[in-house]
Amino acid sequence: MKDLRVLSLAKNRFTGTLPASFEQLDQLEALSLKDQVTKGGGLTGELLSFQSSPQLTNLILSGNKLEGSLPKELLTAVDPESVVTVDLASNVLTGVVPGDLTSFTNMNLYVQDNLISSIDDTLCKNTGWQGGLVGEYGCEAILCPEYTISAGIGRRQYDHQVCEACKDPNVKPILGQTTCGGKDEVLTERELLQLLFDTCNGAQWIRSESWGVSSEHICSWQGIDCDHAKSVVSIVLGMNNLKCDIPSQLWTLPNLERLNVLGNDVGLDFSGIEQATHLKELVLESTSIQDIDGIGFARGLIELNVNNNELKGTLPGELARLVGLVTLEVSHNLFDGSLPHWLEHLPKLERLYADWNRFDGTLPSFSELGELKLLNVSSNLLTGTLPTDFLNGLTDGDEKLYVDVSNNAFTGTLPAEWSNSVSHLHLDASNNKLTGVNLTLCSQKHWNGNDVDEFGCDGIVCPAGTFSSKGRQTAHSNPCEDCAANLYVGGTTCSSAWTSRSLLKASAISLFSAATAFLLLI
Repeated sequence: MKDLRVLSLAKNRFTGTLPASFEQLDQLEALSLKDQVTKGGGLTGELLSFQSSPQLTNLILSGNKLEGSLPKELLTAVDPESVVTVDLASNVLTGVVPGDLTSFTNMNLYVQDNLISSIDDTLCKNTGWQGGLVGEYGCEAILCPEYTISAGIGRRQYDHQVCEACKDPNVKPILGQTTCGGKDEVLTERELLQLLFDTCNGAQWIRSESWGVSSEHICSWQGIDCDHAKSVVSIVLGMNNLKCDIPSQLWTLPNLERLNVLGNDVGLDFSGIEQATHLKELVLESTSIQDIDGIGFARGLIELNVNNNELKGTLPGELARLVGLVTLEVSHNLFDGSLPHWLEHLPKLERLYADWNRFDGTLPSFSELGELKLLNVSSNLLTGTLPTDFLNGLTDGDEKLYVDVSNNAFTGTLPAEWSNSVSHLHLDASNNKLTGVNLTLCSQKHWNGNDVDEFGCDGIVCPAGTFSSKGRQTAHSNPCEDCAANLYVGGTTCSSAWTSRSLLKASAISLFSAATAFLLLI
């Protein structure tokens, strides 16, 4: 790499900062990393000076998210008589175009569509700049003045192409504007986090160490984690007294992978979430979100948790777009309708929590979910018989699998075919309207943590006419006790105030009392 002369990697999706090692490329002649934003990326951080690269006469970094000011030492090792092209257009650069660049006699400098506030006057006398245009148009050949625009290029290039006044009341006092109203504001990562703090009641947060402290790097702020390039990858602010609608600008954090705001009084707009191309984990449990419209554009999500939010209606079909989902948690909401069959077509799904909703209809077989490790559909309104082909597509039937179908209204028996699917099943089928267990299942000795090996069928569900607090026998001290009122297997309570054993005992006492009374009367 040290002998590298030309590096062109334009129009990719690179993110992060410019590697410091670029400063050591003393043979480099041309570097192009332009237009990373176009594909959803964008280099961030400050511009390197490249002061150790004497051959570098073509530096093309337009179309990124570079911030800070232009370094005074920019290309100081390059022969000032060389023809030098520096294209930094369409970034987030601020401050002054430094007079230190005046030593270059033939520079083509493109810094329009940034947030530049001024140009050092000495540069406007370099008549050889911009191919001689500075000699004709002065400073305007570098950048149009504040409150003016030049459509598309932000500077003057021809006699007829003047810098026109912009009458938009929202125009900003920056140079080199290409549209009236200025460059759409692109916030730095620090500004985005500060916006979150200011919008979400930051002064009242329970934990806010270092937030907003100018001397502290954002990577040291409470709940923030960064990658090796010091770009934000994780925001974890659970149970922290946030109160707001979280700014949608947060989706523009270029490397954000995780957002966790569990247990806060926050709303969230998913508009623009497609910009969060690295987002993998989103935890919105126990918040104040009203819906999840737009979530389908977060195509990279691996974990989604929207538990306990009173979300209503059917499970949104746009979730089917999230084909990389490994964990989906929608428990403790008000979702209704059937469990959609598109759930079976999430090829990487390992954990599905859909308990405590109002789902009805029958249970899908989930036979195409080869990686499933946990399925919880308990405490719904599900009916019908349990599918015989349930989970028969598992890629590894010897792995532990947790299935909870309790507290529904399933009928029939636990099918014998389930013994073919998985050998280490942890099953809770309590509190349904099931009438029995196929005896084949009672030989699955590894089921329910080997309880079936020890207690037989009772280790799966208690038989009809009995009950146990777990709906099955889990220990010698927790057997299935008699309860004549229980018509179905898997009862966890006795619906009568008296168990059959209690009734027998009460009957014996009554008979004894009656006999005693009779003897007293004769």
